[in-house]
Amino acid sequence: MIVASGLTRQFGTRTAVDDVTFDVRRGEIVALLGPNGAGKTTTLRMLAGLIAPTRGTVTIDGVQLTRATGGKLRGRIGFLTESPGLWDRLSVRQNLRVYARIYGLADPERPIDTALDTFDLTPHADARAAELSRGMRQKVALARALLHQPAILLLDEPTSGLDPEITRGVRRLLEERRAAGASILLSTHNLDEAERLADRVAVLQGGLLALDRPAALRQRLTTGRLLVRVAGDPAAHLDAVRRIAAAAAVDGPHLVIPLERLEGARGASRDPRARGSLSAARERAMRLRALLAKELLDLARNRVALVPVALVTAVSIVVPLIVIVTVPAMTGRSLAEGSGLADAARLLGIATTLSDEALTQLFLFQQFLLLFLVTPITGAMSLAAHAVVGEKQARTLEPLLATPITTLELLVAKVLGALIPTLAISVGGLALYLAGIAAFGEPGVFAQMFSARTILLIVVLGPAAALVSLQAAIVISSRVNDPRTAQQFGVLIILPLTAVFVAQFTGSWWLSTSWLLVTGLGLVLAWVFLVLFSVALFERETILTRWR
Repeated sequence: MIVASGLTRQFGTRTAVDDVTFDVRRGEIVALLGPNGAGKTTTLRMLAGLIAPTRGTVTIDGVQLTRATGGKLRGRIGFLTESPGLWDRLSVRQNLRVYARIYGLADPERPIDTALDTFDLTPHADARAAELSRGMRQKVALARALLHQPAILLLDEPTSGLDPEITRGVRRLLEERRAAGASILLSTHNLDEAERLADRVAVLQGGLLALDRPAALRQRLTTGRLLVRVAGDPAAHLDAVRRIAAAAAVDGPHLVIPLERLEGARGASRDPRARGSLSAARERAMRLRALLAKELLDLARNRVALVPVALVTAVSIVVPLIVIVTVPAMTGRSLAEGSGLADAARLLGIATTLSDEALTQLFLFQQFLLLFLVTPITGAMSLAAHAVVGEKQARTLEPLLATPITTLELLVAKVLGALIPTLAISVGGLALYLAGIAAFGEPGVFAQMFSARTILLIVVLGPAAALVSLQAAIVISSRVNDPRTAQQFGVLIILPLTAVFVAQFTGSWWLSTSWLLVTGLGLVLAWVFLVLFSVALFERETILTRWR
């Protein structure tokens, strides 16, 4: 089922895994045994298609794991990562629901209820992940890995942080999955756990030191005897010890107890439970909707992140009304007097039938519309800057990348997740802005606001500029290790828009209707190019392993 051939992985000059070859058969549990730093997690990541081996190959059920086949093969794998990687602001059920939809389960609530019941999580189904103990979080992560009844399980220290009772339950569950025909590879640094669970044990320390059945390995790695030193004469305790271990003997001051392990028969194998089948297009749409829903739900639980957007939008509404309406009313001085703005507006063909005062207001109100271009971009930049690097720091990205979700689906969901809420706030602010113009502006100004130029500005240029800026921010976020660095780069993206805004007010450059249309179409093409560029640039391996 799983065949690793000559797997080698180097990070710079350091070799983490060196020429490892082994297989995991159908209906078998194999344990990777080794101390911390032995290469167990790196091996599991290579088998899951998260990082590519420097040399060697991985074959899953006869299909070689490559970048082209990785997405499809990951759909058959349940991967428990080193860290649980739960979204803290989502509930247990919501965490599982996102993954159930990503895996394309036709009826996601049924397997979710089964998983909750299996791990005794039903009472905690509506609790946020942040409220759970370490052991509870590990149980949710295990439930997530088993949710789609995968034929292959890759488990990184599955009983870490669990109490003895839950650990026994996990062992029983893995034995059931083995009996159902699943191929299971788990990592551990505990020989006793490996002996209890595994059919075979692979001892790893950079390279593969040994691969054998647990009893044979124990004989090779241990003396095969337990020496017990007792107070007084050990012969006085020999009869009592022989009731437990008949071969016990005395050796000087010690009682000697031979260690033996009886291997039980394994249950018959059967095929894993089939999941509901969906068309490829419907699966892609379901994965995209699931991740987008997660992004929006996570943001709804973190409304503080939207406060800067709301504040900037409020300023964009209030400042123009103060400058254009309130200040002239308080000073008694018309904006049209001596400013020449009305004549400039007529030269630009904005309107010719309005009074000088109305025409001056119209000119200024239209210039301030550019603020509603900058507002959604400025607010969403912060969200986009955290989109990838933030998840990497929270350790929620690795389990997500271990699913069948494609790079394009992930990046589009991240962009839309940042764009939709900020654009909604901006549109709401724009409606209030226009309502203010209708209430306080000169007669005829409100009607003239709905020109072809204004519509292009709002409908085409605004969303297109936002998409380009956010896509660029996502690319930056995937290449750095600190959200603050991503935000600093993001400021550079906003500078061209700021320059355009200043140019409009100084009159050094005027965006005519034709220029707006050409610029909007150019931005759309730039967004398409950035999407293709970011997909080509996005490397799961680099994102997971590069921290400097």
